[in-house]
Amino acid sequence: MMDNNEPSTDLLILHSALRDYFTTMQVLIKSFIKSGERMDLHQFRVVSRRIHSIAIILGKLTKNDRYLTFGQWVREIVRPSNKLRDIDEAIAYLEADAITSDAGKDFYKYLYYQRDKQFKKIHKSFNKLVTSDQFYKVGSFFENGKNFQLKSGVRHQIAKGKKKIQKRATLFNDDPSRERIHELRIKVKRYRYLLEPLGKDQKTIKLCKKIQDYIGLIHDREIQLHLLFSWMKRRFYLSGTTMKQMEKDLLKGFSSKQTIENYLAQFEGKIPMEECNAVAQHIVTDRDEIYEEFILFWESDNVRKSALLN
Repeated sequence: MMDNNEPSTDLLILHSALRDYFTTMQVLIKSFIKSGERMDLHQFRVVSRRIHSIAIILGKLTKNDRYLTFGQWVREIVRPSNKLRDIDEAIAYLEADAITSDAGKDFYKYLYYQRDKQFKKIHKSFNKLVTSDQFYKVGSFFENGKNFQLKSGVRHQIAKGKKKIQKRATLFNDDPSRERIHELRIKVKRYRYLLEPLGKDQKTIKLCKKIQDYIGLIHDREIQLHLLFSWMKRRFYLSGTTMKQMEKDLLKGFSSKQTIENYLAQFEGKIPMEECNAVAQHIVTDRDEIYEEFILFWESDNVRKSALLN
């Protein structure tokens, strides 16, 4: 039996992966400050999510609260980038689909305006971070990461992570709502981030990524729809009970084409109804097509009979 003070090989691998991800995160932050590139921000967010997931797991595997503190610190760094990432995805979506109506062009300009505001906030935040001593203070933690007190093994955490996915899968099957599909994606993502550094079960890792990608695209379309209505609210000075209810329903997700058209009809005379509805319906149609494709994939034997769900 392993002594409680002697870390397992898998535990050391996860600790090393966390340190390497942390180094990569620093490089990406500095690169984004210089370039402002969308891909740098995307990679920074991916690496940061990996850090947060692994830090939580290591905090459970050991009795060292510093892992959990470290994970939360990284999460706070990521938080301001959420809106910029969503705006970038919306801009890329509009560019790819070439929505050329006046409403589409105006919405596009609004997104660029919002991007500029968010970029300045994040640029300032990142500059403050790299010129402080926070990286050094947090990084020094890895110099003293040799003494672990094991609470449970890595294999146990892998089995536990799989059970959590299976539970979320059942909940999603019973109630395929936005909340349930989002919860499923989070559990799949964390499970994948645990398996990847360990080099375990490449087939399951690929399956997890595919599930993430599908749900991520669905989520992006929901966010883009929400951004569209945020633009409409500001552009046409919309307010009142109808707007509040519409925003509430949009946040719940999966609003139907008819529901959205009915809401927009209540603003007849205040908005260019036909153009605004066309942009909204374009996004909803795309979202529904992705969702239907995901459901076909989700119900296929490749998923149902996979090691992930069995």
